[in-house]
Order: sequence, then C-alpha cells, then structure tokens
Amino acid sequence: MTLLFHPDGVGGTVEHMDMLLHPEALEQAGVHEAVDRIMDFYDMVNRQDIEIVERVQRGLMARAYPGGRMCYRFEEPIHRFQNMLIDRMVGQDRQPPGDGPGEALDMRQPSL
Repeated sequence: MTLLFHPDGVGGTVEHMDMLLHPEALEQAGVHEAVDRIMDFYDMVNRQDIEIVERVQRGLMARAYPGGRMCYRFEEPIHRFQNMLIDRMVGQDRQPPGDGPGEALDMRQPSL
C-alpha cells in the first residue's frame, strides 16, 4: 500500500492511496474478499486518524495555545525518535538520556 499526501490550501490535504498486489495474487481464490476486508479496515482506521488530526488542528488554532509541544508527557517518545533519526542523518552517535543501562527517563522533564 502506498500513501501520498498533498497539501491543498490552508487546512486541507488530499490523500492518494494505492494498494499494490502481485499479479499472481489476483488469481488466488478469495482475493477480492480479502482485499475488501483490508480496504474496509484501512478506511476505518483512516477515518479515525482524520478525526484525530482535525481535532489537533483545531486545538493548534486556538488563541490559548502559545505554540511548542502541547503535552510533553505524550509527545516525548515522538520527540526522542525524531532526534534519533536526525542524529543518524547527520552522523552523530549519541544515546538519548534514559536509554543507557540502568537509566530511567523522567517523563516530567524535557530531554534533548
């Protein structure tokens, strides 16, 4: 499955999805029913994701939101992962705080 997202003005995105199947898979018994089940599941999850993203976007537009991280506790794993990717891309070999032997990350305090 491939997904492509294209911005479509302020507050909009167009999504293109393609399901790729090997030609021989199309000859298998029950393939169409299996593809329908996969597509139904994809559609359900995608609709849930869209609803979540739209809610986040509304929150980001609120005057009460000053910018930056919205919820440190829940965004920390994503932030750490992004920093690990950046480190690899720029050739840095460092270990995020809390990832060493016997270390525990305090999720109440910002890291990296």
